[in-house]
Amino acid sequence: MHELTPDVESPARHTERDHGGLGGHPRGLSMLFYAEMWERFSYYGMRALLLLFMITPLAMGGLGFDQKFAAQVYGNYTMASYLVCILGGYLADNFIGARRAVLIGGFIITAGHYALAFDSVPTFYAGLILIALGTGLLKPSISTLVGGLYSHGDARRDAGTGWRMSAGRRTRTRRGLGSGSRW
Repeated sequence: MHELTPDVESPARHTERDHGGLGGHPRGLSMLFYAEMWERFSYYGMRALLLLFMITPLAMGGLGFDQKFAAQVYGNYTMASYLVCILGGYLADNFIGARRAVLIGGFIITAGHYALAFDSVPTFYAGLILIALGTGLLKPSISTLVGGLYSHGDARRDAGTGWRMSAGRRTRTRRGLGSGSRW
């Protein structure tokens, strides 16, 4: 049976009494907030430095790519990170579930960042691919889990979604870009 059908034991059944989290929200919201904040910091922080790293000369510790090629790699990485969300959402909905998708996606993103720590072009590409794949699993599943924390008539539902979405604003503000930045 599908994981999100009403017949399945859902966390939303128990949220009528669940006010134990921050601000009277369910306890799981803060964990999801921090997971998404980490994912966004990871992804957008990577985007902020990626092009500069690729065009920096080899002698200065970069990859030494020409600007046109580096822009293509950057564009493909950004595109893949969003397009893979379609596949990630499908896999989560039909095979592994949203919780496992968030967990596995987080581990894949972490593996991607570890791969980027090695000083070679193959591990650089492997790292970008892993980060895009992990983001594709994690990003659509977080929204599903937040929605599942609340029953359909719960007045806190919109506030909880807004609270989770503020993870992106907080991440950009901490990097000094301000909440109106397009980075």
